[in-house]
Amino acid sequence: MLQGFRPIHEMTVVRMANAHGDDGLRRMTIELTTRAAARALADYLEQCDCTVTFVSERVLEILPPARAQSARDEAIEMEAYLRVWSAMNPMHEVTRIPDVD
Repeated sequence: MLQGFRPIHEMTVVRMANAHGDDGLRRMTIELTTRAAARALADYLEQCDCTVTFVSERVLEILPPARAQSARDEAIEMEAYLRVWSAMNPMHEVTRIPDVD
């Protein structure tokens, strides 16, 4: 074993965009670079009462909990969830991409 050697964590970038679904509800689409990161984030968001749909192995569509009063409240709540998840999973980097409307 090499002395002083520390493993390098794989960085996972989370890309996010907001969009309205056919039902008029505001959703967040999140793309991660690994399947494991997508599963970990999905598990966490489901614990936060979000509805999570896998669009593909690495892309999630998130519907915030129904308790949010406005689109602004939803955005604040989702940003908070992602900040907490990022703090709990420092090997994953969260970045925002422009909203898609």
